[in-house]
Amino acid sequence: MIDERVNRIAHVLWAANTAPMLRMEFYCIKSMLCHRFGIEDGYDVQRIDHECWTCGGDGIFHGFDAVVADECWKCCGTGVYSSLFVELKRWKLGKHVFHEPIRRLSRIEVQPRNINIRGKVQHARCSWTQSANVAIGRLFDRSYYWNCMGTLPDQRFGLALRQCEALCRWIFGEDWNRMYVNVPAAMTWLEEREVIMSP
Repeated sequence: MIDERVNRIAHVLWAANTAPMLRMEFYCIKSMLCHRFGIEDGYDVQRIDHECWTCGGDGIFHGFDAVVADECWKCCGTGVYSSLFVELKRWKLGKHVFHEPIRRLSRIEVQPRNINIRGKVQHARCSWTQSANVAIGRLFDRSYYWNCMGTLPDQRFGLALRQCEALCRWIFGEDWNRMYVNVPAAMTWLEEREVIMSP
């Protein structure tokens, strides 16, 4: 049975993932949570095409004269200068699915596999994204928490802090009063959980 707290952590992580405030730090926390609580759900291949700058992506090189137009020599008329292929591990965490980049693939490695994701993944932002980022930091990473708080504009600071406290209380319920003084607050809960889960 999946712990209700894990479902709630997954929901807050999903909201933070729609627009991470500090990408590199956030993805480390996301990876840690997926490895601890997630279930591997297979792999996907993502293709990211980089538009040709010479022709602007239309495949036609427009010379300095408006009269001369020819196939772009840089992209051979495709409009795509280069393509990047990335293998992503798919994680099921609560009711949400998250992706973790594993490695870059060459064209030869991609040939027998299907490309599941084309282009960069665009998430629809939710209204409490900043508060979710602060809450994830409050619970799991001290430096991420303080860095997120430092990047908030003055007019959002109080609201984000109140919503962060509400999210933490929603996840941990009565235990939150005991955990409140610790930053990161959820680390003792994680350690207790590891002791229970280890054989």
